Amino acid sequence: FPIPSSVCLAFTCFNQCFPKFFFWESSCTVIAMFSRNGSLLSLRAISSIDKNVWRHEPVDKKSDTIIVCGVSGAGKSFLINSSIKNFPHLKKLSTITTRPKRNIEAAGSSIVFLSNSEFENKQKSGDLVIVNSVFGYKYAFDMREYREYIQKGYHVILELKFEDLHQASSVFSNFCAIYVYPSDIQYALRVCSTRNNCEERKKDIEDELQQIRGKCAPNIGLINVLFTNHYDDASIECFISIIGKVIG
Repeated sequence: FPIPSSVCLAFTCFNQCFPKFFFWESSCTVIAMFSRNGSLLSLRAISSIDKNVWRHEPVDKKSDTIIVCGVSGAGKSFLINSSIKNFPHLKKLSTITTRPKRNIEAAGSSIVFLSNSEFENKQKSGDLVIVNSVFGYKYAFDMREYREYIQKGYHVILELKFEDLHQASSVFSNFCAIYVYPSDIQYALRVCSTRNNCEERKKDIEDELQQIRGKCAPNIGLINVLFTNHYDDASIECFISIIGKVIG
């Protein structure tokens, strides 16, 4: 059958066939369902979708809390910072960590660096939530800072490991989760190579993206938007547009 250039096609095969996604500039999506022998079973249009978004619930969902997930090098921090510049009432929740500060991290960033003893004291006081360990370093968020932002009428955005989404669901009553998928995986791996534990990070990146592509990741049901970052101005604009719809 002819493929119009103005639609975005998402092909999904039945049974054990691996799902494939193909994108065009578009304002709508058409899903074609095929049997294992390749015959066309159905063809139907679904809701409007941008080339950057390849799975979503209604993006008009309102929430005070936005969680951004994705592998190292996917561009999460850049997209978040670009959004904050556009929305004065959007605040990034600080990450509390025991890892060393990187040379490229300027003063005043949204990362609070603590010693192991300082981290443990804050954890004992009950201030820290979503506590986890990555490559021997501890990470968490300060619930007092979160409550303060919400009480002042701010919307909150935070960067979180995908595997910790389940913890987030027990901490935040209502949130919108966006997974940032890198269009250029090799670029993400190059970025990863500039950081500590790069070989372990590369394996984690490959494993996580394989799970996301196969739609078999444990927390996939908690994601509201799967967003592909093409590392261009159009991607930034699309991401900012999604944030604008969520926070109203």
